[in-house]
Amino acid sequence: MEQTIKAKQSGRGAFLWVMLVVFGIGCFLRLISILFPSALPIYTGGPSWDYSFNILAFILEMSGIIGIFLWKRWGIYLMALAYAGEVIVDFVYFSPRPSLTEGILNLIVFMVLVWAVWRKWPQFKQ
Repeated sequence: MEQTIKAKQSGRGAFLWVMLVVFGIGCFLRLISILFPSALPIYTGGPSWDYSFNILAFILEMSGIIGIFLWKRWGIYLMALAYAGEVIVDFVYFSPRPSLTEGILNLIVFMVLVWAVWRKWPQFKQ
C-alpha cells in the first residue's frame, strides 16, 4: 500500500508532461531557426549579436527542460533566466517590437509552467 502511494506521488503528472512537451517543441523550433535562419524568419530585424543570443537561449532552455525532467530545481531557474533574457531582447532590441498581446500570452504560458513545477516542488532536489 505504501509503495502505491509513493509511486503516485513521485510521478510528474500529465499536465507537467504536456508543459515539458510544449516547451520542448519551442526549443526545437528555436534550434530550427538557428540551423536554418531562413526557415523561420521570426528573428529578422534584431541586433547583430542576436544569433549568438539565440544559441545561448537554446542552451539555457534545453538545460532547463532536462533539469526539470531530472527533478532538479536549477532547471526552472534556467528556464526563468532564459525567459527573462528573451523578453528583454525582444522588447528592447527588436524592431518592429512584438505585440503586447504576444508578450502577455508568453508570460501566461511561462507562469503555467512555473505552476506545474511548483505543484511538484517538494520532489525537486537542489
